[in-house]
Amino acid sequence: MITKKRGMGGQVATEYLVIVGIALAFVIPITYVYFKSSGEGTDSVLLNKVDSLADDLSMAVNTVYSYGEDSETVILVKIPNAVKEIKFYGREVVFKVKMSNDNMIEIVKVVAANMVDCCFKPTPGTHKIGIKKIYNEVFGGELINFEIDNAACANVCE
Repeated sequence: MITKKRGMGGQVATEYLVIVGIALAFVIPITYVYFKSSGEGTDSVLLNKVDSLADDLSMAVNTVYSYGEDSETVILVKIPNAVKEIKFYGREVVFKVKMSNDNMIEIVKVVAANMVDCCFKPTPGTHKIGIKKIYNEVFGGELINFEIDNAACANVCE
């Protein structure tokens, strides 16, 4: 007659649960830190892209302004998904950007010229922005005017 030994099965199962518990205690915090820090890295890359875009746009405005009346240029800009609004107001170019933690921040660049006030909510992707220096009799001076994808820029953010 063959007899089976019993009694070790419960101990093995308990040891297995302890090992799995210890492994989870290490893996969960490491996973949390990894995803938290990767989100910050993504935000950093996004801010660098938008800051570069803002620099390019403000440089184009300053260039057109310095060339004199009736000068104009068209630039192609690639707008990231997180840019929710671009506003031209007075001498400021303002980008509203949604970060990974759902906070909205503004990136502001100051230019040399007064600009026609306009605001638009861009779709992600490549856009043509026309920049033209005009004389405005109501304002009594020169202004920078914008066209977005061959259409006049209007206040569509309100």
